[in-house]
Formats: sequence, C-alpha cells, structure tokens
Amino acid sequence: MASEQSRSPADKMTPRQRQYEIDRITARYVEEHHAGRSPRVEDYVRQYPQYAREIRLFVTEYLLLGQRLPEPDPVPAESLSLAALAALARIRTELPASTAPIAGLVTRGIEQGYPLPRLAAAVGISMDVLAKLDAKAIAASTVPFTLVERLAEKLRATPAAVAAFLVGSAPAAALYYAEQAPEQRQESFLDAIQASGALDERAKQEWAAIVARDIPPA
Repeated sequence: MASEQSRSPADKMTPRQRQYEIDRITARYVEEHHAGRSPRVEDYVRQYPQYAREIRLFVTEYLLLGQRLPEPDPVPAESLSLAALAALARIRTELPASTAPIAGLVTRGIEQGYPLPRLAAAVGISMDVLAKLDAKAIAASTVPFTLVERLAEKLRATPAAVAAFLVGSAPAAALYYAEQAPEQRQESFLDAIQASGALDERAKQEWAAIVARDIPPA
C-alpha cells in the first residue's frame, strides 16, 4: 500500500495518457518557439522532470533534425493526438522560416568577440572539435542540445540558428584526379571528443554523460 501511495501521478498513467501529456508539453514548446520567445529546454525539464528524457529527445530532434525531415508516410489520424500532429506539421513547414542563418561558428564567434580558442573554452570543447563542427565534419544528429544552447548563448544566436548551420551541407569533396570522388564521411560528436588530444579524460567523460542524457539511444 505504501509503495502504491508513493508513486507519482506520471507513474500511474497509462502509456497513452503519458504520451498525450508529452505531446501537449512539446506542442507548447513548438508554439513558444514559433512565436519567437526562445523557450529553454531546461525550463521545461525543471517544470516536468518526470518527462525529462522525452522532452530533451524531442527538442534535439526538433532543432537538429526537424528542418530536413522527409514528408511522412500517411499515418492514421487516431494514432496521434492533435498536439502531436500540430507539432509535426510545424517542424516540417514553419521552423526554417523562423531561423535566422549564421555564416559559421568561427566567423560568428569572431564577430561576437569570441575567437576560436576563447569560444572553444567557453563552451567546454577543444579547438579541434570546434573546427570540425565549423567544417560540418561532425554529424549534426549526434551533437547534444546542451552544446547547441552553449554555442547559441556565446554567439548571440538562437539555438535554431546554430542547429540550422549544423545541419547544412556536409563538407565538399576536395579536387581529385581519380575517376570517382572520395566518399565524404562525418564522424559522431562523441568520436570527435574522444579523439581530441586537447581534452582531458574528465572532460571527455562529462561530454559522454551529456550525450547519453541529451540523445538517448533509440
């Protein structure tokens, strides 16, 4: 009896009720973002700690992946709540229009008084990792939202603007003389962190924990 009474309201929900609440919360995030109010994911996590994992995952997908989502296959209307349908529609049609582009992380940093070494230190990464991000040599879907927010703060840009830059085209192939261009591959953010010789083990472990928190495994 005692254990039943100690359960939170979220624990007592059915999966469908829980999903409806998550849809309602994330739809509100989309509405705030669309209205230009720059909602902060941490504010939502503090207000709804029982849905922290789902909120972080949604915001990461919304900002880092939403701008390049393909048109969805037909989905039965009854399988999604109205809030979820509204959120998905805005991800696909309205996010790009509300995103002010930035020319580049390093360029923007210099404009805001944060040259490469200072910007890298301010957001907690090494210069080589920042250079890879600027060159789009790191897959955007692997970049934790925590870093997106840190960069946005220092660059005086919106998280969406930083995300829009990160999901841009991969680095162009260099000039070549072979019959076929070499394949251009992007590494994951965590691989770039682990390969950096300028970061100590503690920093690498901290970023590993952030990635695990911000980008839960599927």
